[in-house]
Amino acid sequence: MFTELRKRVQHGRYLFVQPPGRDARADEPNETDVGRYVSETVVALKPHLLGAEARGGPTVFVGDSWGAIAAFATAHELFKSCDWAPAGMLLSGNASPRATSAHCGLGSYSPTPMAQLSDKELLAFLRESGVEDDDDERLGQLVAPFRADCQLYENYVRPEQLPALPSKLCVLRGKEDKVVSQSEACGWVEEFDCEDDCEVVDVADATHHVHEEQPAAVADHILALADAAVQGLERA
Repeated sequence: MFTELRKRVQHGRYLFVQPPGRDARADEPNETDVGRYVSETVVALKPHLLGAEARGGPTVFVGDSWGAIAAFATAHELFKSCDWAPAGMLLSGNASPRATSAHCGLGSYSPTPMAQLSDKELLAFLRESGVEDDDDERLGQLVAPFRADCQLYENYVRPEQLPALPSKLCVLRGKEDKVVSQSEACGWVEEFDCEDDCEVVDVADATHHVHEEQPAAVADHILALADAAVQGLERA
């Protein structure tokens, strides 16, 4: 998806939140504390959004799977502490915050708490959710970070008193997604105060892994959010 974006907007600035326990931080323990995850993300992003490193132009937060909740919680922390919110948010692959708060780690797919699920069961879920990888060893390397993300999902509880975020919203759901239902995805709309600027889209030819399967479509919607924000600034 980043490659698709980069082709179209070479001058854009792209910031990636890299949690511990994967990729360049693979040697660090996976994070399972929601508060610490969000606070460390806020600290890492704030200079780029509000400090000396900040640049002009609209900001769009993108969150997929657990990252959707992480992006939402991070935006709320910035809104509360700095009165700042992204111009737009693109969220996918996750139930709304209220639905998430009532779920165990695999959402509506399974009511079993993460502590009771084996690695074998998590691998089975990954395959059933649409991950196509015949290399058992490589797929096995995903289990620890995936378990951590599911534990964060399970531990998340939406605060009772949350203002609606003043960001434009686009929620993407793979049309063949068997993990997140359409009603669970639509629940995101109530979390945003953007009148008619909310969109929930079923993406054709995609399962739970819409970013991997339809990167061009995801990029289209991210750029639409950015363009809408620019047009709003020009009208103002």
